[in-house]
Amino acid sequence: MEIFFIVLSVFLVVILLWFVIMLNSLRRLEIRVEESLAEIDVVLTKRYDVLTKMLETARGYARYEADTLLNVLRERDGSISKMPLARKIEVVEEMDRVQEGINVIVEQYPDLKADKTFNNLQKAIVNVEEHLHEARRLYNSNVKVLNEKITVFPSSIIANIANITKRDFFQADKDKIENNKFGF
Repeated sequence: MEIFFIVLSVFLVVILLWFVIMLNSLRRLEIRVEESLAEIDVVLTKRYDVLTKMLETARGYARYEADTLLNVLRERDGSISKMPLARKIEVVEEMDRVQEGINVIVEQYPDLKADKTFNNLQKAIVNVEEHLHEARRLYNSNVKVLNEKITVFPSSIIANIANITKRDFFQADKDKIENNKFGF
C-alpha cells in the first residue's frame, strides 16, 4: 500500500510538472506574439510620422491636396498601441491610401521630386515599409506557432484550461491581393 502512494505521488508530481512546463511554454509564446505586435505598433507610429512630414513638405507645392491627405491621416482615432488588431489593419490601409496620394502629388509637381528634404523622407518611408513588412512577417510567424501549439493535443488541454485563445494574423488587404493579377 505504501508503494502505491509513492507511485501515485510521483505520478501526480510528474503530471503537475508537465502542466507547469506546458503552461509556461504557452505563456512564452503569448509574450512573443505581444512583443512582435508591439514592434508593428512602433513601425506604424514611425510610418505615420514620416508620412506626416512628407505631407508637410508637399504642402508648399500642393497645399489643398496635402491638407486633404493630412486630414485623412490625422483622423485615426487614438494611439496605435491601444487599437485592436482589426483597427491596426485599417490604419495600415489608410496609410497606404495616403501614400498613394503622395505619389500622385509627386507626379503632378516635379519640383517636389527635386526637394532634398522630400527625397530624404522618401528614403525613410522605404526603410519604414521594409521594417513594417518584417514586423508583420515576424508577428504572423509567432501567431502561427502559438495557434499550432494551442490546437495540438495535449497542449490544447492546457490552453483551454488557461483560457489561451488563437490569435488573428496580420493580413494584407484582400482587395490588393485580388487586384494584383497580371494580364499576360
